[in-house]
Amino acid sequence: MSAINLLLIAGALWLPSGPAPAADSSLIETILFVGNDHTREEILTREMQQRAGDPFDPRIAEADRQRIENLRLFTRVELQVLRSANGVIVLYLLSERWYLFPYPLLFIHDRDWSKLSYGAGLRHENFRGRNIYLLGNFWLGYNPSVNLSYTNPWIHGRHRLAFTAQASWSRTENLSPRYNGFIERHAGLQGGLSKRFGYYTRVSAGMGYMEVRLPPELKLTRAADGVDRITHFSAGFNLDNRDYSAYPKRGWYLDAGFSLKLLAGTSDYGFVGCDVRRYQPLPGGGLLAGRVRADVSRGRIPVHNLLYLGYSERIRGHFMEVLEGRGRLLASAELRWPILRQRFFHLVPEDRLGYLRNLPFALHGALFYDAGIMAGRSWERAEQRRRGGFGVGLAVQLPYVELMRFERAWDLGGRGEYIIDMKVWF
Repeated sequence: MSAINLLLIAGALWLPSGPAPAADSSLIETILFVGNDHTREEILTREMQQRAGDPFDPRIAEADRQRIENLRLFTRVELQVLRSANGVIVLYLLSERWYLFPYPLLFIHDRDWSKLSYGAGLRHENFRGRNIYLLGNFWLGYNPSVNLSYTNPWIHGRHRLAFTAQASWSRTENLSPRYNGFIERHAGLQGGLSKRFGYYTRVSAGMGYMEVRLPPELKLTRAADGVDRITHFSAGFNLDNRDYSAYPKRGWYLDAGFSLKLLAGTSDYGFVGCDVRRYQPLPGGGLLAGRVRADVSRGRIPVHNLLYLGYSERIRGHFMEVLEGRGRLLASAELRWPILRQRFFHLVPEDRLGYLRNLPFALHGALFYDAGIMAGRSWERAEQRRRGGFGVGLAVQLPYVELMRFERAWDLGGRGEYIIDMKVWF
């Protein structure tokens, strides 16, 4: 922070204290940031609606704080309003996350603890202080893979464009329960552009190329040599005005898009999907959250591109059951309430860099119900593959991990199961 900013803050603190000035009577003299030692200031100001000289509105200032927090660059973002002789000083106190991670890898696939992988990677979550994400990793064990990716959320200045690129190779066990675990080999390149409109809405488009190799004797590929060569195109729309994306308490989330896949020398196929989520706060700090997701396909879908219930998308109560098909419909509802409200602690009190200070911790309880239906070649017999489940859970908010969940679920017949999982369910 510059000496001028320090003098402005010090001068404001000498003035009489009191409630924040009313939105219609006080102007913002200046906006200051403290703690962004690595992150550039323009990364923060482009998330803000208010500017110096605008009338101060505490609701807009809080919305600005939440958008800065959702950048995932800081463990804590605090807002303070200081009175000054000429209006108000809006002060954001920031606790930066550690951003460069050379790390070992040990994780599970498809929320299945028997599918263990191990390896190493290097991740930079704030390259050059511009919120640019770089990733390179590899892993062995289950489904060995190599991945390189680059994400820049803001290119071309005022046009608000984002760019992503990825290269990958993997040796993957086929997911279909109809076959005895044959191996697929995937290699591909893809890239995409997106444009942000306002603060909550984004449209995107992308393209890529992938080769999928299957054992030729199985005759499951369109090509006779056992290699499907796929050029794919996609487009999407996203609206996200949630207050805190890691564990939302209010707002809407909408993600819709389609992808078209062209197989060399044969016909094409594609997918259309939509995911809608609503988070409604309740009196006393509780929350009612709801989600509906639909995915449908057209054309002849190859075995390596089928849709599933039982991997990344699951029904609690049928957590380990796998259903495959060409269409799926999901719905979930959760009643969430705070057990221990969010607080912050210092792991190392004298941490000079600040990366182990202001770390969040909270406990939340939940009651939930999930339902899903999977379509095969058509929706006519999908009723036979309807699944539902309900249960109770405990969510633990942790630094860097974001969230750990411990749940007990039952299917509609009363069969129970325990679930340990990471990240918010939706």
